[in-house]
Amino acid sequence: MMDNSNSREPVDWRLRILCQESNTSKGPVVLNPRTESYQKILVVVAERASVHDGQYVAIQRRIKGCTKEMLVDKEVTCRRSCHAYATNCHR
Repeated sequence: MMDNSNSREPVDWRLRILCQESNTSKGPVVLNPRTESYQKILVVVAERASVHDGQYVAIQRRIKGCTKEMLVDKEVTCRRSCHAYATNCHR
C-alpha cells in the first residue's frame, strides 16, 4: 500500500523503511522495535539528510512529516544492518 499524504515521495509501507526493499535474504529485521527506535530513525535520517549524506536525502523525502506513532501504526520494519548503519551502531 502506497501512501504519500505526509511526504513528498510515496512510501510503500510493506517494504523496509530505510532501503525500501522486501528481500528477506538480505538479513534479519529488527523484531519488536520500541517506539524510541522509530524516533531515533526519524532523527538520524533528518540529521544525515541535512548534511547531504548519500541515500538519506531520498529517505528523508520519503518519510518527511512522519511521526514515530505513524511508523508504529504502519508496523514499519527495518533490517538490523540498515538500522545499525544509519545509527552508527555497527562500529
